[in-house]
Amino acid sequence: MLIRVQNDMEKWMSITYEDIKRQRIKLDELYSKRQRNLQDLAYKLVGEYKESLSLPSDVWRDSNQVDRAYVTVGSVNEKGNYQQGAIANCRLDADYKIRFVVSTVVDDSPLAGGQHYLLNIAMWFENGDVVVDVSKGLRQVVVSSPQQEYAFTEVCEIMKQVLLSGLTDPRLD
Repeated sequence: MLIRVQNDMEKWMSITYEDIKRQRIKLDELYSKRQRNLQDLAYKLVGEYKESLSLPSDVWRDSNQVDRAYVTVGSVNEKGNYQQGAIANCRLDADYKIRFVVSTVVDDSPLAGGQHYLLNIAMWFENGDVVVDVSKGLRQVVVSSPQQEYAFTEVCEIMKQVLLSGLTDPRLD
């Protein structure tokens, strides 16, 4: 037993700075690859979501004659305000998940329009599948073949169900 520990000590002593540096580079490459893959899947999800809405156009026009997108992505800042951004700016969190907010305009009337509904989305890999969390744990979907066409159909339907339920109030029935 003591000899084995000594052999392990000899192995550890043979690790050089170059070995450590090489391992760090490998870890950085894996991190970047994971981030790119999740960003690509997030773009795919948002594209499928937009398509599933059967929007009359990609944009609507406000009272100032400015074109506004029906669907945008971004994040919520420290003050709780939505900030439009790009999926490319989303970074992995400590759990190797990518998190972003999908904003959907729910009122496109020129005078009072612009009200939107926010959906929090998290995506990560688990056991070779992609897991998508909608609205901070409200619903999770496992997507086994995310590269297939319309792989996120179920996720899109859940997103729309959550949005619709957020626009109902049983007290008004």
